[in-house]
Amino acid sequence: AFAATGTAHLIAISGMHVTAFALALLWVSRALWAVAGSPRLSAAWPALQACGVLALTGGYALLAGASVPTLRTAAMVAVALLLRLARRALGPAEVLAAAAFLLVAADPLAATSAGFWLSFVAVAALLATADAAGGPWRALRGFAVAQAVVTVALTPVLLAAFNAVPLVSPLANALAVPLFTLLLLPLTLLGLALTATWPSAAEALWRQLASALDAGWPALIALGAQPWSVLHPPAPPAWLVVAALGMALAAVL
Repeated sequence: AFAATGTAHLIAISGMHVTAFALALLWVSRALWAVAGSPRLSAAWPALQACGVLALTGGYALLAGASVPTLRTAAMVAVALLLRLARRALGPAEVLAAAAFLLVAADPLAATSAGFWLSFVAVAALLATADAAGGPWRALRGFAVAQAVVTVALTPVLLAAFNAVPLVSPLANALAVPLFTLLLLPLTLLGLALTATWPSAAEALWRQLASALDAGWPALIALGAQPWSVLHPPAPPAWLVVAALGMALAAVL
């Protein structure tokens, strides 16, 4: 399933919902402060907001399974919040490096997992080309560029970890990423909120979400079942994998 549905899709989805959750918390906290904020707490509010967002985001990441991509996103949120409190600015690459440092400091064995390298290499490639697309078709071009750079950058890592390259990834991503990003993830977060406040509305929403997932999932299964969906080349030597990774990142840049 990992190879068939697309590595980039799974990495994106693993981090997207944590990012969406953190952004939703920031938006809600700002709205609450605008309505009921007290001048006496104005000096302490940034720290209180950051601690609350970080604690809830960390708890959500644990509930989501604490996979490496999920923890990577939570670590990047933590670094961003700390930088905001310290009134310091770092570039995206430095924030990503700091998140990698936090994960390895907390669990040195994380660096031996394929998920660690897949997650950080994919995000590094995306950050390197974040502003590559422009013009009226910026969103579509940006999505196409993201698919290309992730495919190129992750191919050496996939060869080293699984001796396989999912050729079907771009097609699977074209279906799954919009479905999950624009529909399922936001509505799932809304459903969680409604479950605690309006159970009958939440039940109706869960039924609609299940229908949407049932409609999209067979297409992903069909793509993964194609004989050309995954390429299994001969196992490459370690030096060739390292050289290929360097060339892939150079090509992305």
